[in-house]
Amino acid sequence: GYTGRFAYDVPKGDVGLRLFDAFDLSRGVYLDDEAFCGVCEKLGLAQAPVLHRGAWSADLVELAEGPAVLNAGHVKEGWVARPLVERFDESVGRVILKMRGQGYLLKEGDRA
Repeated sequence: GYTGRFAYDVPKGDVGLRLFDAFDLSRGVYLDDEAFCGVCEKLGLAQAPVLHRGAWSADLVELAEGPAVLNAGHVKEGWVARPLVERFDESVGRVILKMRGQGYLLKEGDRA
């Protein structure tokens, strides 16, 4: 039966971790993209796949759909967008966006 999680590229019985963001506890800030990538490389930590790096466009919403990048047997959960340089907006807070795929949301509804 369904276990409530996706295996992605992790063999059965193993545990895996892929990062898409990091917080520096000593400074109390999220890392800019360049620093985040540097920390991951230095520590040998796997990052979540990058689906797009560049300017925003409305057609990027479509990247939330289809088979998962790390396991085509699953649908994409969606994606997370964050600026290359960390920033905060007074009206919304931290500038970061998660787009959940409709295919994933429908699959979640099937398990409810």
